[in-house]
Amino acid sequence: INLGPVSSDLFLSFNYNHAYYNTHGGQPDYGSFVVSISTDYGQTYTALETITNTNASEWQFKSIDLLGYAGNDVKIKITANRNNQNNYSYNFAIDNLSIISCPAPTDLTTSNIRGNTADLGWTEMGSAAAWNIKYGVTGFNPDTEGKLFTGITENPYTLSGLLKETTYDCYVQAACGDTDESVWVGPHTFTTVATPMGTPYFEGFELGQNDQNTVANGWTQQSISGNKSWVANRSYHTFGRSPRTGSWNATLEYNNRDWLFQKLYLEGGKSYTFDMYGRVHKDNMGITTLTIKYGSEANEASMEHEIAYKIIEAGAYQLVTGTFTPESTGIYTIGIQGKTISSFNYLSIDDIAIYETPDCPAPFESFVSDITGTTADISWSPRGSETAWNIKYGPEGFNPANAEEGMLITDVATKPYILTGLTGKTQYDLYVQAACSDISQSAWTGPTSFTTGNEYYTIDYLEGFETGHTTLQPPANDWRQESVNGEGNWIANNYNAGANRHPRTGNWYAYLTDQNTTWMFQKVMLKANTDYTFELYARQNTAETSEMRIAVSYGATSTAAAMTNEIVSTTNITNGDYQLITGNFRPATAGIYSIGILGINNTYSYTEVYYLTIDDIAIYETLACPAPYALSVSTITPGSATLGWTERGSASNWNIKYGAPGFNPANAVEGTLISNVNANAYVLSGLQPNTAYDWYVQAACSDEEISTWTGRKPFTTKHLTSAPYTQEFTTTSTPDGWTKDHWFIETVSQTPVLDGNYIICNLWSSSFLRTFEMINIGPISADMALSFYYNHINYSGPQLSPGPGSGGFEISISTDYGATYSMLETVNNNASADWQHKEISLSGYAGKDLKIKVTGIYNNGDFLLALDKISISVPPTC
Repeated sequence: INLGPVSSDLFLSFNYNHAYYNTHGGQPDYGSFVVSISTDYGQTYTALETITNTNASEWQFKSIDLLGYAGNDVKIKITANRNNQNNYSYNFAIDNLSIISCPAPTDLTTSNIRGNTADLGWTEMGSAAAWNIKYGVTGFNPDTEGKLFTGITENPYTLSGLLKETTYDCYVQAACGDTDESVWVGPHTFTTVATPMGTPYFEGFELGQNDQNTVANGWTQQSISGNKSWVANRSYHTFGRSPRTGSWNATLEYNNRDWLFQKLYLEGGKSYTFDMYGRVHKDNMGITTLTIKYGSEANEASMEHEIAYKIIEAGAYQLVTGTFTPESTGIYTIGIQGKTISSFNYLSIDDIAIYETPDCPAPFESFVSDITGTTADISWSPRGSETAWNIKYGPEGFNPANAEEGMLITDVATKPYILTGLTGKTQYDLYVQAACSDISQSAWTGPTSFTTGNEYYTIDYLEGFETGHTTLQPPANDWRQESVNGEGNWIANNYNAGANRHPRTGNWYAYLTDQNTTWMFQKVMLKANTDYTFELYARQNTAETSEMRIAVSYGATSTAAAMTNEIVSTTNITNGDYQLITGNFRPATAGIYSIGILGINNTYSYTEVYYLTIDDIAIYETLACPAPYALSVSTITPGSATLGWTERGSASNWNIKYGAPGFNPANAVEGTLISNVNANAYVLSGLQPNTAYDWYVQAACSDEEISTWTGRKPFTTKHLTSAPYTQEFTTTSTPDGWTKDHWFIETVSQTPVLDGNYIICNLWSSSFLRTFEMINIGPISADMALSFYYNHINYSGPQLSPGPGSGGFEISISTDYGATYSMLETVNNNASADWQHKEISLSGYAGKDLKIKVTGIYNNGDFLLALDKISISVPPTC
């Protein structure tokens, strides 16, 4: 039929076959056929090509370029010629005759077949410069299955990652344009051999493995210590055993040192690169390692040449990489040794690759840090000797190979490099490329993805570290840091880690370890000539108060040098509960400012780590009537307590509210209100003994203006029992209101029997105090006395007194509920081993509440001291 007009990119293509007609069988090796073309609708023809018959038995494919006939209508004619002298007849057949723009490749072949690689080749029948390949285990459905590679520009192309002794089907398709592709050609079938493997070699453990069995695919092992082996893993993700990519990895259990071996065919004098990713569950003092070597045989003794060695740190996967050059061509063994020690510590590996080292190798391990709303610090590890790099960044998913996509920065000579001009709250992808010379660049490494934060924050600003942070990592949410001394950063955490490291509110906080002085910066938008208040709560865990300090300043940029405006001068942080650090400031001009928090932790100890901990940061416009802070309670008695606070503003009157634990100060019917208090400290009286209370304070700046309530501050009043009082220790429990240190309530065999239990201590060293304090008792009448029985006896040996000069005990008395004590009497050991009675007049304490303290005295020996039937009462008259 006449066809047209034809374009310049069309081809005439068809399949053809020839075979003897009679019973001779086989294919003729004579005869031909001519393909002709007409541009005048069949009136005249011009021969395009003459095809001579061959002995080929299969169908053959032919493609003829029609470039010279662009714009014409054409008619095709095919003429078969027998051309034989033996008068043999044969059949000639043509099928799939078409005029198309993208003819399919032909003559699929495979060569250099090894255990894991094969070179797939084909004949291009048109003008395509790129092809698509699909392959899979023989019999796979190419419409729905198989592994697809698109945009291939190499012919032949090396298929890698194959399984040894496995039969594969391959298909090839010409990619003539973005939407113009040929039909798939295939299948072409081949079978990999047993060994050796070739390069490029890849092992991601995704194929041919059995879960929790020793690693397969030609890997062999040698155990040096321990009783476990490297196993393929799919089902366990705890203890750092999740894969880096895909669904599988390989793991080695704790307390083992094991080798993995794989044989590879390598060419002498050629440089190869080894890449592998490893991770470990937890820090192990530098003894979890991966060692890569190669040699002649699959045993440790043959591992003569080191490729790489790396200490694996706790956390994410880390790249283990190195290059090596074998001296001669042959089969070599690559060895991977994993070493683990600590209990419940697993070493995981994934994504092994061995390939010819590129002339310009790509960087690796790119990462992003110190991300703000407009900037990000980026860094990478060079694999070669290059001194310049190209950086490309853009929106998530952009293609770095497309010149129209992303932002390119060339000839970067320093790292880390600060990206600027970013947009806040935007996700970016980042790629890095080595620039080895003007004409030689590596492949792009990436993407490394990151999301910018806010360019600045508005007031009111609150940071309790409750959202956006990662456990045991520097605080996120656009915080930047700068170290003045030491190498440590502020760290965010969300569990009670001891040493006073737990949150003030919520579940998160931040801390700074010892021997570090480090700034934290945050950007905020401030108004001109406006008063602002900064608040921060801090605590620490050492008595070295002068070594733990906080200072707060602000400036134009997030650097230590820019912190020229003081908000809070350097303030000591004491050991114990959280303390409020607060200050006011007033910028002269509006703009974006950086608030800086300086943590100073100069402590050091061989045996302990000391921490400076912070929580609940707030910046807000200063209130007209700010609330007091730093509530305190002192001089607690059975019926009163002295309340104190720090005034934040200029108030001279305050309101106090107290009540049972948990009461709501905003509820008018809960708690007891005391108004117009003009004394700080304030003695709160009329309380009940041994009772828990909460209290709050509020600034009363004027009749119309009051602050919010500050609290809750809890306290408990002292015990008090009325006189007379007698304690005979009828049980072994500590009596109500008593405290004791190294005294016990019991009976022991060494002490003579008196009447059941008594309170007793063992005095054998002057290094330890032995003290007990009784309950508060009162009021006392003038005719009352303190009376008791006491006994001192050797701890071991016969029931004898330790003798005069060995020790005794002191009796002290307090009239201020244990705040201070004065000496009442000292009782020294004597020669008696019996229970003795002692009576001391209390006539000088009439009308007072008393508290008695007994302290053991040790001079020498090893003896027991016991007291019983302790009484404050009127002595009997006879």
